[in-house]
Amino acid sequence: MTSIDARELGPLEDPRYRLAYDEALRSIAHQEATLDEMRSRAGLLLAALSVVTSFLGGSTIAAHGLGPMALLASVLFAGAGGILVSLLWPRKGWMFRFTPEEIIGVYVEADNPAEVNYMYRDLALHLGGNLSKNERRMSRLWRGFQWACALLVAEVLVWLLALAHL
Repeated sequence: MTSIDARELGPLEDPRYRLAYDEALRSIAHQEATLDEMRSRAGLLLAALSVVTSFLGGSTIAAHGLGPMALLASVLFAGAGGILVSLLWPRKGWMFRFTPEEIIGVYVEADNPAEVNYMYRDLALHLGGNLSKNERRMSRLWRGFQWACALLVAEVLVWLLALAHL
């Protein structure tokens, strides 16, 4: 972020700074909604994983006992389940908003209160930085979700092969 003196931006609100701030705010809200959506999908996938394991696992073990394929499918279940639970686990450190205390303390009641243009500009830049930090974290979560999907597919295939006794 480039340092700029608040007095250089002038006392009147420049709609371009407001536009940048509004877009940053919209982007961060979208990012938060995407995280919520991913967690919802992880919960649904965990439920599907449990149903698949109880139905196919129970049928396979009842028909053929606990063989190597059943053990492999159980390991795949544990792997996918572990990943999904980790995705659902609450984490600190997400940066989606500012507190009123931060805004008032830094921009309004500071020794040199900021002009509105400077506030919009600075908040937009901070939100942009938060977007980048959150995106790195979300990328790891999405990779975990993809792995859990792959493990679920592999588990279903293993259970079906074990059930067919191949």
